Amino acid sequence: LFRTGVGQSQAGKSAQDAMALVPSPDLVISTGFAGALTPNIRIGDLVVDLARSDPKWAGLVENLATKNQIPCHGGSFFSSAKLLSTAQEKLAAGVETGAIAVEMESQAVFEVARERRIPFLSVRAVSDRADQDLPALVKGMGPSGRINLKMLSGILLDPSQWADLTRLAWSSRKAE
Repeated sequence: LFRTGVGQSQAGKSAQDAMALVPSPDLVISTGFAGALTPNIRIGDLVVDLARSDPKWAGLVENLATKNQIPCHGGSFFSSAKLLSTAQEKLAAGVETGAIAVEMESQAVFEVARERRIPFLSVRAVSDRADQDLPALVKGMGPSGRINLKMLSGILLDPSQWADLTRLAWSSRKAE
């Protein structure tokens, strides 16, 4: 199990490092959170990237989710180079790409697995709806995904962001 960090660059480097330690795994799985790009996908639902995932493993996840009454949606993912932080950006990306969810890492991990001819699976939990704007604090996060003091003081000094941050925290806990 390897934690890649946020973004394509971090994920690609982490996947390369992981393959140096475990050169021939039976399967590479990319997991984490995703943002919904279509209105029918809710917070806490699972999404499976059918465009990149090995069909056998994707089907297994979908079957297990159905058996356990977990809402699961199959389709393609949009691996964005930047955070889509507004509902307008997410809905436009969904229309433009035909993707059901947005995330920022699985394309890089997929490329490392594909180079080595290792089966790949990308499955994520939805942490924000397509019609949900993300709070300003999240918009300012860098590639590490960490919150710095300047960002934290900004949110503390702007109470209008508190409700959005609380809503995102609740959504992330549900997705987790």
